[in-house]
Amino acid sequence: MSSVRHLRTLAFGASLTEGYYAGGSKFHPYTQRLLELIRPLIADVEIQNAGISGEAVLSSTMLPRLKQILSLAKHKFDWVLILAGTNDTLRDQQQASKL
Repeated sequence: MSSVRHLRTLAFGASLTEGYYAGGSKFHPYTQRLLELIRPLIADVEIQNAGISGEAVLSSTMLPRLKQILSLAKHKFDWVLILAGTNDTLRDQQQASKL
């Protein structure tokens, strides 16, 4: 058993974090499975999913949104998982090269 007693995690990103699939008609975030895998090791685990479908790294919203979430959090996150950039690569190869 882990010596960690409580784990607060932020999962931040776009559609893959939000769980987008089946053309947006269904959502199943990876954070659900992650929670299932971690819970046997750390009973008191919290994962906040902050995924927004369609958001891009090179947009003007992603970085400010991350900063806002971190600054407004009542308690510090132990882990921050960032999965981002897929929408940038899908939309425009020139934009993708900026990543």
